[in-house]
Amino acid sequence: MLGPNGAGKTTIIKCIIGILKFQGGVIVDGIDGRRNGKQMRDKIGHVPQQPAFYDHLTVEKEAQFVAKLRGSSNEEIYDKLKMVNLFQFKDRQVRALSHGMKQKLSLALALLNDPPLLLFDEPITNIDVRGRLEFQMGIRDLAGQGKTILIATHLSGLSEFADNSIVIDMGVVRAEGSPSELLAKINAKDTIFMRLSKEKAAGALQTVQNLGVSNDTAIKGEWLVASVQSNLKAKVIAALVNQGYNPDDIIIEPSTIESKYLGLLGSHSEDQ
Repeated sequence: MLGPNGAGKTTIIKCIIGILKFQGGVIVDGIDGRRNGKQMRDKIGHVPQQPAFYDHLTVEKEAQFVAKLRGSSNEEIYDKLKMVNLFQFKDRQVRALSHGMKQKLSLALALLNDPPLLLFDEPITNIDVRGRLEFQMGIRDLAGQGKTILIATHLSGLSEFADNSIVIDMGVVRAEGSPSELLAKINAKDTIFMRLSKEKAAGALQTVQNLGVSNDTAIKGEWLVASVQSNLKAKVIAALVNQGYNPDDIIIEPSTIESKYLGLLGSHSEDQ
């Protein structure tokens, strides 16, 4: 679920977990939240943007407190802490944890009782690159376990393995579909950077232009830069190699829904 700050992403999550009143309905795992709110919420694990903990408690004591409220065992606590690589820090006070470690603790607690639906609100804000990669790998593992995962974000790096993307603005769904469908809708293109020697640059540029696959090709310093649709990247690179223009280096910057969602908002405005 993508959208700029203030679009309504957190509001939607609050509606799902029953904090806010709203029109409409929420059904999780076949359970109607309006009729059986507590039973439905037992099916949900929630990782908020800013987890709220008792900072003076240790990781283990915090987990035990939440587990007692949810009817979970100490054995499950340890299992979940190990799953997120926090078991070795179980005796550390929560106040001493980094933001990324607090997010891991929040995830461990959300996984208690093995809920089928997980909600993440801006999960990679203020987390370093390593933390983001670890989060992505963790999400892949959870999805592989058959869990349904809803991620609300305005940052990049998550849509590449999403089954469906929803772009919202001011509480209204502006676009919906798979990432590839939405990128195709706005004719989003990947960018190829190829480093070439100066004597080969002009010829390589002409070769790419002759292919007719890109209207945006240029030489920038020692780099040939071409913006092409995703399925044509291999064609461009193969043509250069076949013509003897072997790049010294290649960097590909893919389009993502997150980096292009403003284009989707723009295309909606134009349709109106």
